[in-house]
Amino acid sequence: MKRFVLLLLALAMIFTSVNWKAPVRAETAVTVSVEGAACPQTEFAAGDIITSLTEKGFAVAGEDADWQIVFAPVDDALGEQCYEISVNDRVITIAGGDANGLMYGGLEVAEQIDLYGIENVKASSGKPYVKQRGMLCPVPMDMRSPSYNSPGENAQKNIGSVWDIEFWHDYLDNLARNRMNVVQVWTVNSFASMVKVDGYEDIALQDVWRSTAPLDNSFRGDLSNAVRPQDWENHEVVVEMTIEEKIAFWQDVMRYAKDRGIGFLFLFRHLYTFAEEGKYGITHDPENPVLKDYLCRSMQTFIETYPDIIGVGLNPGENMGWDNTTEGVTGVMQWLHDIYVPGINAALEKTPRRKFQVMFQENNKQEYVDMYADMNCEMSFVRGYSSVHMYATSTPRNSDRYVANKPEGTGLWLNCRNEDNFDMRWGDPDFMVEFVNNIPADKILGLVTGSDGYFYGKDYSSTDPELQGQMYMRKHWYNYMLLGRLMYDNNMPRERIYDIFADHYDNMKGVETLYEATSIAGKIIPQVHKIYFQDNSDYTWFVGGSWSHPSTFGYLGVKRWMRSSNAFGDGSAMSIEEYCMRQTGAVENEPTEAMTPYEVAERLTDYGTRTLALVEEIRTTVPRSEEMSFAEREFWALVDDNEAMAYLGLYYAEKILGAVELRLFNDTKEDSWKESSVTHLEKSAEYFGEHARIISANYIPQYLARVGYYNVNDVLAEVEKDVDIARKWRPKTIQPSWNPPSKSTYFDSGDSNE
Repeated sequence: MKRFVLLLLALAMIFTSVNWKAPVRAETAVTVSVEGAACPQTEFAAGDIITSLTEKGFAVAGEDADWQIVFAPVDDALGEQCYEISVNDRVITIAGGDANGLMYGGLEVAEQIDLYGIENVKASSGKPYVKQRGMLCPVPMDMRSPSYNSPGENAQKNIGSVWDIEFWHDYLDNLARNRMNVVQVWTVNSFASMVKVDGYEDIALQDVWRSTAPLDNSFRGDLSNAVRPQDWENHEVVVEMTIEEKIAFWQDVMRYAKDRGIGFLFLFRHLYTFAEEGKYGITHDPENPVLKDYLCRSMQTFIETYPDIIGVGLNPGENMGWDNTTEGVTGVMQWLHDIYVPGINAALEKTPRRKFQVMFQENNKQEYVDMYADMNCEMSFVRGYSSVHMYATSTPRNSDRYVANKPEGTGLWLNCRNEDNFDMRWGDPDFMVEFVNNIPADKILGLVTGSDGYFYGKDYSSTDPELQGQMYMRKHWYNYMLLGRLMYDNNMPRERIYDIFADHYDNMKGVETLYEATSIAGKIIPQVHKIYFQDNSDYTWFVGGSWSHPSTFGYLGVKRWMRSSNAFGDGSAMSIEEYCMRQTGAVENEPTEAMTPYEVAERLTDYGTRTLALVEEIRTTVPRSEEMSFAEREFWALVDDNEAMAYLGLYYAEKILGAVELRLFNDTKEDSWKESSVTHLEKSAEYFGEHARIISANYIPQYLARVGYYNVNDVLAEVEKDVDIARKWRPKTIQPSWNPPSKSTYFDSGDSNE
C-alpha cells in the first residue's frame, strides 16, 4: 500500500542517476543501485524500493550507507521473469533472468521492506506459474468505436479516461505490481480511432465523441445497435484530438506498458462499421469489395503503426448472423483469412524478426490451423476457463477439451470473466488459491481476467465523494492482487496475503477481523452458483441481485427457481426440481454425493451469519474517526460491502428454502409446505431489504451493459412479490420437467467464446 505515487524526490533521482542519494536524516541509510542493470523495469522497481524505505524512516544515501540494495546484471540462466534475492552482510542483491525478473525481484524487496523493514528482508526466489497473466480490457474509445460495455453508464463515463495518459500509467503500474504482464484489449472495431489508412483517410476519426442521449434497455446482445439514431443526433466532444495525436497517444501507452513488462494484444470483433458506413462505398455487407479492401489495409496499417503490440485477435463475431453450424463458422473463418492474412503478412514482412501472434476466439480445430498455414506468425486460440461467471467454481473444467485437443504448433489462452458483481468488494484466499492451482499452467500461453460488460477504469458508482472516481482496480485491489500474485507464485504464503491485506488498511484495529469477514463473505457467491447457474449467461443471470436483462426475464423470482433444473453442471449440488422430484417419487431417489438444496442453504446461512457477527464485532470495537484517512475510509467501505454480501447470502438461503417448499406444495398438495414456504420467503424479503438498504446507501443505481438498468430497490419490490405468489399458489400449477444433467455436457462445455 502507500505507493499510489512515488515521492517527487525519488522520481527525480530515478531519471538522473543509477545510484540514488538523499540527505541522511535517519539512523539507517541505504544505497539503491541499478548500475549494470539500468532499464525502465529496474528504475520502476527501484522507485518502489525508495518509497518503502522513505515511509519506513530510512534515508537513501551514498556508497557509505549502512545497507546496499543492488540490482545485478541480467542472468539468462535464471529464466524469463525469474528472480533471486540474496542477503549477505547488509547487502541485498537482486538477480533476474531478464528485465522483468529484475523488476519482480525489486518489487518483492520493496514489499518486504514495506511490511517488515529492511533488517527483515529474506532471501527468496520467484518463478512464474502462469507465463502470461493479465487483464481483458474492453475499451470504450468513442461513441463511434464502441465496445461491448458501451451500453453501460460505467463505460460512458470512462470514455474520457481512455484518452488520459495518467489513467494508463496508473493502470499499468498497478498491473505490474500485481505481477501481471499482458493486456488484451477487446474492441468491436477500433481502426477508425487508431489508424489513418492510405486511400481511406476520411474514415479516421477526429476528436472523441460521447452520446448525450439517455441510455435504455434497448441495446441488443449482438451490439448491432450500439450506435443508435439518437446518438448521431445527440453527442458531445469529450476530448479534442486529431488522428495523429490519437496515434501518438496509443504509441505512448504501449511503450509505457512495455517499460512495465506488459504486452498489448488487440482483439477485433465482426462485423461492425459504425464509423465507416457510407464512406468510400463501404457498407455492412460482408461481401462488399471496398469493405474487404479497407479492413485488409487497416490491419496492415495497424500492425505497422504500433510496433510494440505483441498480437491481434480475430473474432467471427456476433454481428455476422448466428449461423453456429460447423459450416457457418468455417465460412466466417475463411472470410477472416481471405481479408486479413494478406494484410498481416504484408506488415510483418517489413520486420521479419518481430515476434507476433494472431489469436482466434474460436474452437481450436486443426481445420483452422491448416486454413491459416500461410500466415507468417504464431497462431493461438482463446477459450473460457470459467465462462462468464469466474466465481461459480474454484475448479473449472470448461477448458479441458481445448487443452487436450490443442493442435500442434498453436497456443491457447484462457480467460475468466466476472459478470457477477461490480460494486461489492470481494476476496477469498481459499477460493483463489484453488482457482489458480487448477489452471493448466504448463499447457497454455496465459490467462486474462476482467469483464466484457464493465470497464475497469474509474469507478463512479460510489455515493461517497471521496471514493467517486477511484480506479476500479484500486477499489477491488484485493481481488486482483490475489489473482495476479497467485498466478505468478501459486505457493504464495497465507501469512504474506494477510500481511499485505493488513498493511493496505494501515494495520488498523480490527483488520484481522475484517480479513476473516471478507474471506467468509467471499464464499457466498460461489455457493449460490451451485444451486442456480446459467452458462454463457451474462444477460440472463446476475447473481449480485438475482437479476437478468429485462428483455429476457428481469427478476428471477420464486416461480423460476422452484422449477429450476439448472444447478451448476459439476454435479456438486442437485437442482431444486431434481430434489423435489426425488422426494415425491417422480424420479428414483438414488444415492448421490451431491448437496441437497437444504445443504446449500445451510452453508449460505452459516456464511451470512458468521460474516454479520464479525461485522458487528468490528462496529462495536473499532472507533470511527471524524476525519478519516483514505485507508480508514476504504476499511469501512469494505465492512459495509461484507455486510451487504452477508444479507445477500441470507436472502438466497431463505429463497432456496421457500422455492423448495413451494415446489413440494405444488407436487404434494400438503398445505404445511405452502405455509413454511411463505415464512421462508418473508424472511428472504427481510434479508434482501437489509441488503438493499446498505447497497442504496453506498452505491448509485446504473445501467449495466449486460443486464440493463439495475436499481436494488426496484429489485426489492420484485422480491416482496414472491411472498404473495407463494400465498396464492395452487397445487399442480407446474408439471415436472427436469432432465438429469449430463456430466459430459459439463466437461465438454466452454463453447462460449467468452
